[in-house]
Amino acid sequence: MDLPIKYTTPKAVRRVIGELQQKKAPGYYLMTSKMLKMLPNKYTLYTADIPEAENVTVTTFADDTASLSVSENNIKASEKLQSQFDEIQIWSQKWRIKYNTLKSSPVTFTMRRANCPLLTLNNEIIPQGDDVKYVELYIGRRLTWKNTC
Repeated sequence: MDLPIKYTTPKAVRRVIGELQQKKAPGYYLMTSKMLKMLPNKYTLYTADIPEAENVTVTTFADDTASLSVSENNIKASEKLQSQFDEIQIWSQKWRIKYNTLKSSPVTFTMRRANCPLLTLNNEIIPQGDDVKYVELYIGRRLTWKNTC
């Protein structure tokens, strides 16, 4: 099965993925040495259909994924993120991707003292952090960059 690189749409990728055998990893037949040379990053095939919950922004860079939720109420923001994580859990099982909760870190960016409620991914609690590293930048909970230098 071969898809032309220049004219492939997300809909076409989803159609081909749906036709794949369940026992093979999704994208197994899509990866050829010619395609790997032409693709800037094969990971984009996997993240083409990453779910996004309502009012949650998802960004990816290489193998780093960030989910952002904004709300004046920290409990509502956490509920949105938990909904996102529940969808990502289902999606990651489909794609046979395993997220490491020890490398994940929910950070509450606020000037207030309150933390958000605990979040879970794959039925494991994700430990809260005071800063997060994303694309080689450390961002503190008070939106400072002090650990970057």
